[in-house]
Amino acid sequence: MAFARSGLCRIGGSGNGGSTWQYSTADAKAAIVTSGYMNAAYDEVALGDVITCVTSTTPPTAFVTYVKVRASAVVALAGGLVITA
Repeated sequence: MAFARSGLCRIGGSGNGGSTWQYSTADAKAAIVTSGYMNAAYDEVALGDVITCVTSTTPPTAFVTYVKVRASAVVALAGGLVITA
């Protein structure tokens, strides 16, 4: 699948501290952390913003990542840390 803007929600942040986002999707973690996946959000996210991602894959996955690259209209996320029970 592809990035869906409707799944991205800003949940906090102001000033120079950066923003925190949540992203919900049916896409797998490997797709989400592929460079360019979130290019459509380039004008909204900033370098260093934190994103909690929740997938509806089987089994569901939740992980925390951040905007590692934001340059030349490309957004790339770090590999992310999976949240486990």
